[in-house]
Amino acid sequence: MAEKNKKKEPKHDAVVTKDSLSFFEKYINNASPTGFEWEGQRLWLDYLKPYVDDTFVDNYGTAVG
Repeated sequence: MAEKNKKKEPKHDAVVTKDSLSFFEKYINNASPTGFEWEGQRLWLDYLKPYVDDTFVDNYGTAVG
């Protein structure tokens, strides 16, 4: 009788997609010590490009999209 009163949970879309998880794994496993962050910047900007109009890296090395 308890099962009769159970409400079905609405289906939710996953927040983390396969692409975002793949990016996260590549980004976290990328060695980017101080002064050599360019590879991490490239990974971030490549991932970000489909979602933004423009990307750039400022004089301090901040990658922006």
